[in-house]
Amino acid sequence: MNDVQKDHKVPTYNRRDILLGTVAAIAMVGFIIYGVLAMYDRTENQGFHGIVSQKDFLPAAETQITVGTGGVTARDLKGQYRLTVHVESRETDYFVWVDEPAFQRYEVGDRYFFIRPPDDTANTAVPASQDDSQVVVEPAAE
Repeated sequence: MNDVQKDHKVPTYNRRDILLGTVAAIAMVGFIIYGVLAMYDRTENQGFHGIVSQKDFLPAAETQITVGTGGVTARDLKGQYRLTVHVESRETDYFVWVDEPAFQRYEVGDRYFFIRPPDDTANTAVPASQDDSQVVVEPAAE
């Protein structure tokens, strides 16, 4: 039939190729591990650990409607579930609104972690008396 022979070459790798591949694989795995550890550290520092000091259920039946990529979904809520969490490091209480399963899972005295509220920054908190937005400037009398 066809007298053309196909030239099959078996690839050969020398030490340099194997060494470069190994170094590249180790670098990629190291980069992935570094990324995971860096994300964990950043998330851990963005929240507070506190103790649940009070549980409140505020009855207010409502239907929540959500529009998203999955279409329109609706769910009926009996009311709002709120935990009061005391953060010892900040010497303050925070109200944290949660879903019913989380409300049932935590009891008064349990430790609770939550993400820092957007208006509560760690290093730029200024007492209201020193805040520039609270200062009233009156026009000078002529």
